[in-house]
Amino acid sequence: MRILLAALAIAVTTAAVHAQDAGGHKGRGSHQKTDQTQKSDQQKKAVDDAYKSAVKGMPDKDKPDPWKNAR
Repeated sequence: MRILLAALAIAVTTAAVHAQDAGGHKGRGSHQKTDQTQKSDQQKKAVDDAYKSAVKGMPDKDKPDPWKNAR
């Protein structure tokens, strides 16, 4: 019985350690961006800026009035 409880305690502890490490850490030096990730970040920013400028130019629509014909 003691062996079973010890094995269960080890399994639970191991699962907790794996859950904490599942954050996607790549190890030492992972905070430095490569040229490829910098380019993709610049492309994403350019797309986002284009979207914001397109949405900014759209006119605001009035809210629909469902009771318009009933009055």
